[in-house]
Amino acid sequence: LKMRLLTHLSDKVPANIDLALALLPNVMKSNDDNALFSFTRAKNGNPIYQYFEQRGDISVKTSHLYTEMEKKADSRLAKWYDGNIVGNFFASKESSVPLITLAEAQFLEAELNARKNVATDAKSAFDKAIATSFEYATATQGAYLGTWDATSLTTMLNSIAYEKYVALFTNTEAFTDWRRFDYPAFPSNTGSVNDLMYRFFYPTSETLYNEANVPKNISKSTKVWWDIK
Repeated sequence: LKMRLLTHLSDKVPANIDLALALLPNVMKSNDDNALFSFTRAKNGNPIYQYFEQRGDISVKTSHLYTEMEKKADSRLAKWYDGNIVGNFFASKESSVPLITLAEAQFLEAELNARKNVATDAKSAFDKAIATSFEYATATQGAYLGTWDATSLTTMLNSIAYEKYVALFTNTEAFTDWRRFDYPAFPSNTGSVNDLMYRFFYPTSETLYNEANVPKNISKSTKVWWDIK
């Protein structure tokens, strides 16, 4: 978790890069170490399961991720999705919700080395992260290696961003990463970037009981403080 938080601000605070890399000996070593939130009681079912149980009108088959994974013949697609809804790997009543995984830690390692311009170490961690994600999904990786472009820092980060976006399916950290990397490039319904969501709204309880401290003129397209380039 500390490595994740340090990496969040590594673009603005370069000193965080070495601080985060120094934590590598302490991170998880296998998928058995993944931090998962488990659901075993009938009254406390997986929240994704509950959502689709109540919202049968929602289809995710036309999502950007589904389309990209299908295009790349990614075998994790069959685990991530089941027809029009999220697959049972993540959305059965007793499916665990991943909080922090080995694959995420390896993608963080890849990003940090890319920011240090150590492309070989970045690529090595990138490859390990993809393999770890397939192993976690119990999917066959086959010839799938992802796309690695070491032309520049931006192309390396974009390579990492896409594969991490796939691996962190259902994890809210993927939303944070999309805002940090500005990648993948999602299409909007109107063709305007202002149609994309960059933050959640403040809850009604805050506007009712803490109005003086709620920022004014905030919209879904207003970027949070660490996302301002």
